[in-house]
Amino acid sequence: MNLMMLKKKSSQEIYLNMINDALFLFLVALYGLQFYVDTLVFSYPAKRYDGKKQLALLFNKQKKLSFLVRLTVNLTYPIAAFLVDTSYIGDENINLIIIIMIAAAFGVLLAKPRYTVSGSASVNSGIKTGSYLYLLHFIGIPLSLIVAPVFPEYRATIIQLGIVLNTFSTIAQVWLVDNSISMLLKKDTIDEVKEQVYFVWKYRLISKIFGVLLLTLVILNIY
Repeated sequence: MNLMMLKKKSSQEIYLNMINDALFLFLVALYGLQFYVDTLVFSYPAKRYDGKKQLALLFNKQKKLSFLVRLTVNLTYPIAAFLVDTSYIGDENINLIIIIMIAAAFGVLLAKPRYTVSGSASVNSGIKTGSYLYLLHFIGIPLSLIVAPVFPEYRATIIQLGIVLNTFSTIAQVWLVDNSISMLLKKDTIDEVKEQVYFVWKYRLISKIFGVLLLTLVILNIY
């Protein structure tokens, strides 16, 4: 009887591990896609807009990209929380969090605009500030995954704090970056739009580098 129960328990653990492996791979793919699309929203004018297409088409494309970003974010957090709850992500496999950060790095790098700025171009202050605050968007998931296993009794609260950081970043993007780009979306300023979306990508990348350094320090100090 005990042998049968042990076999049943063993098969359930194997099944759960397979599910967790699949969910983790999906999480990594989602996280990379999230940062790729989230940056591509602003890179789109620099990559595609040729001054002849209607602005309505441009806004329509950006709306679809923005919807895809929110969809990936809404899927990312519950999957990450489940993997923490099942102890798939914990203090014994901290390397999984590093894999997630690498996926985010590829996402930003692949969304690089093809347009390069002239030497005289100056960055819009709102875009620069908002892009630096993108740091909060990046550290939300990894930071919560680092801290939650250390305080398992508060892991649900800690995962939610990651969402709070993401929300602050989203507000900053809307009020600072989105607003600045929208003000420039005119046919006679398309070159300036291309310059500014390049700055969005550049400073988001810088903020992500700071995020990696910060999270690395947190990992070293906690584990």
